Amino acid sequence: MKKPEQIPLFEEAENRIPRQVEYVPPDSSAITALVKATCEQLGKQNAAYNDPEVIGGLTSFLDFLAQRLVTYANNGCSELLVKKHPTSPK
Repeated sequence: MKKPEQIPLFEEAENRIPRQVEYVPPDSSAITALVKATCEQLGKQNAAYNDPEVIGGLTSFLDFLAQRLVTYANNGCSELLVKKHPTSPK
C-alpha cells in the first residue's frame, strides 16, 4: 500500500510565494437573478415582494454592497477597522 503524500499546511516563510488576490463583485445579472428568485419565493407569502420597485431597490442595494465589500477586500480590509477617537474611553 502506497503511503499518502503529506502536504504541509504552512510553508516556511522563506518558501512562501506572495500571492496578490483581487476580488471581483458578482455580475449585475447574477445579482438580479438572485433577487428575482428570492422575491418570487417571498411573493408567495406577501405580494409586496413582487413589486418591481422592491425588486429594483433590493437589486441596487445588493449591487452597491457588493461593490463596497470588494473595494474593502482589495484594500486589505484596512477600511473595515474601527479606529477609536483619541478622546474615547479605553
